[in-house]
Amino acid sequence: MKYVRTMDNDDPRCDFSDLRGGPKVPVLWGSSRAVLNRVLFGLATAVSRAPYWVEVQGQGGTSEELGPADLGWIPPERLFTLGTLLGSGSSGRPEPVAFALISFLRDPSPGAIAEVMKLAPREPGAGGTAGSSRLVAIANVDRVDQLWPQTPQAMREVVRAFLRAGVVPYFSTQKPTKRREAADFVFEAAASSLGSWRTGTLRCEKAPQGAAWKEGDSLAFTRLPTIAAALSGKTAAAVG
Repeated sequence: MKYVRTMDNDDPRCDFSDLRGGPKVPVLWGSSRAVLNRVLFGLATAVSRAPYWVEVQGQGGTSEELGPADLGWIPPERLFTLGTLLGSGSSGRPEPVAFALISFLRDPSPGAIAEVMKLAPREPGAGGTAGSSRLVAIANVDRVDQLWPQTPQAMREVVRAFLRAGVVPYFSTQKPTKRREAADFVFEAAASSLGSWRTGTLRCEKAPQGAAWKEGDSLAFTRLPTIAAALSGKTAAAVG
């Protein structure tokens, strides 16, 4: 079955304009990691032409499902890959960058995340004020669950540390916890497998007051162009 790109031009939810008006942090969760990470890529590329990507890998050192990092959709200079043992280095960036990211996760501070990103150029308008922010998609955060704070309040401090450093994080997790309440938006990527994505939906669990997306909204993936393109494998690689 061929995927046909469609869009509801009068529905601002379809292009995620809510996430472009300022630094808004989303969390995506779902049961299928393959679906989840392609949805994360689609969401990130709806907001930024050139997002950064942090891939937390499984115990084997590679993803069990082909995702954006495996498929070459992320240019090497924007890709960080970390093993769950947190000392296995990075195949996407030099070892010091991987260690700097691990240090940030263990003890969040603007200085620590700035060390991670300082060699990368800033992208105008990446989810915040022009020239001020970088969008960083962090896939599979549940694989380093032990590093994150256990309460929404403490997790919000981590999010604020990202934002103070000019980094807008987008998170994906297969194991949702109460910490997701620290995000501005929470979405469930509802599809049991990549093969069934055309019947899947993106469900909004949390949204700020005044946003086009409302709590309880549910849109079919086929109505969301960048997400449908990623799920169908017809997406363009992120710009390097």
